[in-house]
Amino acid sequence: MTTLTIAIHHIIANDKTQQRVATEKLHWERMQERILELREIGEEIDPIDVMRATDKENDINDSYYLIDGFHRLDAYIALGDTSVKCNVVGEGTERDAILSSLSSNATHKLALARRKGDITKACRVAARLLCDQQEANGTEKHLIRLQSASIAELCGLPADNSMAKRIAAEFNKEAKAVRDERISELLSEGNSNRETARTLGIPESTVRNAIRKTVEPVPFDPSVFDSPPAELTTEPKAKKEYKPRSQEDNFLRDITLTQYNYKLTNAFSTLLLTDFTPEDLAESWKNSLSRSRLKKFKQALPRIKEAVRLFEAK
Repeated sequence: MTTLTIAIHHIIANDKTQQRVATEKLHWERMQERILELREIGEEIDPIDVMRATDKENDINDSYYLIDGFHRLDAYIALGDTSVKCNVVGEGTERDAILSSLSSNATHKLALARRKGDITKACRVAARLLCDQQEANGTEKHLIRLQSASIAELCGLPADNSMAKRIAAEFNKEAKAVRDERISELLSEGNSNRETARTLGIPESTVRNAIRKTVEPVPFDPSVFDSPPAELTTEPKAKKEYKPRSQEDNFLRDITLTQYNYKLTNAFSTLLLTDFTPEDLAESWKNSLSRSRLKKFKQALPRIKEAVRLFEAK
């Protein structure tokens, strides 16, 4: 880093390298007072940071992008100075100067504490530069993905900064919207899910998920029914009259609700339609039932006999 005295009209100070939302007038006025105080004792404030502009070269004088020190430069101009002492941090294009300015004021001892709006602006600029870099490297827009840690690093913030995470999520959401739009266009042209995924360089499952998000649910139309559903009727439901079960109904219910209802119901029907006794029926089913089920069937025989007796008596 070289320290030079540079004419103010050779310094390019624009909004692209100014990562503050606005200039603080009170700080600017205090900076003028500080400059005058130090001059009285033969001292100077810290030099401003500039970068030599390689894309603004001419045959007479070099131009410099202002990186850090906008308040100080305004104070020098207000005091009538025509030149200022500068630290030349390097050389590069306007893009290089913007990248270098993102972390300005993060650790400078004379700088104001960065406000939320200043950090937001710096994070958005960093995200846009990272997107442009990925596109320049051949990455299609719908495949661009930003990492919050990369944004935070460029802006001189902690890796887990919440603002960097929020800005990265916003830019990634925009890229996903572009991807979903491209998916819809390719599908509308008659491409299959697999062909669409191969064209965009994404998994086929991503195409299916995008389709699910775009399909709108069919609204309920009661006219498709012969009669409106029960929940749409305004008439109150009639209460069912309670009727106590008879003893024979309880026997029939026990037979049909058991886990062996199929075999027991068949046994009940067979005993009614034939001359079989329950013992004969158990013997005939001996080979078709497992040992445990045959045992439970025999345990149920007394209930079957009683159900048959009550049914015949009825």
